Amino acid sequence: MRISKGWFIGLTIFFVLMILVGLIPMDGSTNITLSLVFLLAQIGITVWYLVGRTRPAPYRPSPLWKCPRCQAILIKGSPELASLLGPEKIVGTATCTSCGATFPQSMVYSGIYDVPTDQALLAETTRTASDSDIRRRAVEKLTDQTLLAEIAKTGQDKYICARAVERLTDQTVLAEIAKTDQEGSVRGQAVVRLTDQTVLAEIAKTDLNSYVRSNAVVRLTDQTVLAEIAKIDRDSEVRKQAVEKLTNQTVLAEIARTDHDSKVRGEAAKRLTDQTLLAEIAKTGQEGKEEQQWQSVTMANHTGGDR
Repeated sequence: MRISKGWFIGLTIFFVLMILVGLIPMDGSTNITLSLVFLLAQIGITVWYLVGRTRPAPYRPSPLWKCPRCQAILIKGSPELASLLGPEKIVGTATCTSCGATFPQSMVYSGIYDVPTDQALLAETTRTASDSDIRRRAVEKLTDQTLLAEIAKTGQDKYICARAVERLTDQTVLAEIAKTDQEGSVRGQAVVRLTDQTVLAEIAKTDLNSYVRSNAVVRLTDQTVLAEIAKIDRDSEVRKQAVEKLTNQTVLAEIARTDHDSKVRGEAAKRLTDQTLLAEIAKTGQEGKEEQQWQSVTMANHTGGDR
């Protein structure tokens, strides 16, 4: 037979008190009287503990209510005000936005049409509610990781899927979504919550969506991977983000000299601290300008000679 925590604590206190009573020198009648007092006190403590554990939690009004006519799930306008004043003080009528039926506000706020906000029902609401705001509120109240993963992977609304991903913590599920989901916004949100550097490197190098790759680069710390991305990614903004995290002076100097985008070259040059490399880049830049000027003069002379 298992002993509940309440009974265990109660019995422990009782035996401790009995031992203390036995250690105190006193006559028999006093000893018996004290033992009875301690016993009654112990019974009172145990009953108080058990009643406290079994007392139902106070009812908290749901922010959602269900139309009794068409069963549509709707949002209450001011549940906090109703809790403060009492539902009987709320006047006027509530109108179902789905079927147009009207009901007294006092009845809506009394709780008789309330939709319980347990996890399973919240998950169902994210899939079935016609109002996008209701679906959003429902997913924001979800904490169950299994239900959140199911919504993130199978939901039809990409915005709700992304919100579900925001609340996920399971790295395996997040990695799966980041690599396989059809929506770039959902993959990108999953990447933001990833910590595995191997998975992040794979996504940063292979995902077709620059937004997803960019999110992965922000989370990367591996200098070798960042250098590779900074040199070969087809999107200049992604390359620039990778450069912003680079510390290797040789790689930065190479990018500052060779990247075809001026913003990427400028960011690489800005991060250089090696004076020798900076001098080489400055010299290369000057030679490049002189070459451009010479080509411009040659072209002008050639054009003038044709006239």
